Amino acid sequence: MFNLLGKYSPVLLKIAIFFLALPALFIIGFLVYNIITGVLTTISMWYLYPIYGFVSMAAIVFIFALWTSYQIVLLVGKNNFKSDQGYTGCHQLMTRLFLIDVLFFVQMPFWFMVADGEDAPGLIILMAYITGSIFT
Repeated sequence: MFNLLGKYSPVLLKIAIFFLALPALFIIGFLVYNIITGVLTTISMWYLYPIYGFVSMAAIVFIFALWTSYQIVLLVGKNNFKSDQGYTGCHQLMTRLFLIDVLFFVQMPFWFMVADGEDAPGLIILMAYITGSIFT
């Protein structure tokens, strides 16, 4: 049984990467839909615009990080992970994850404004958890 798992693990990882990409694609699609329909132009809370921008940038960087992880899975499938390509892929992946962390950290004041306006202190705790949990 474990022999089959070792044989099919790259396939399972590719499927997992596909399902991880779906939320990022839905976020980008939601933002494009809001821009096209003009929902963003009718919002009176000005601090939502940077949140939309930072979330869309983080989603795009996340898709690039998933592409890098897909390339790493291809190297694992070829038993060529311990090479220069594997090292550079892991380095690119960590750089992109750090960039996502910085984007979420920069948008924290805007999330504070949303939480203050909506009286939702749990939103700040959630965003702090997302910001701090990327590298743990």
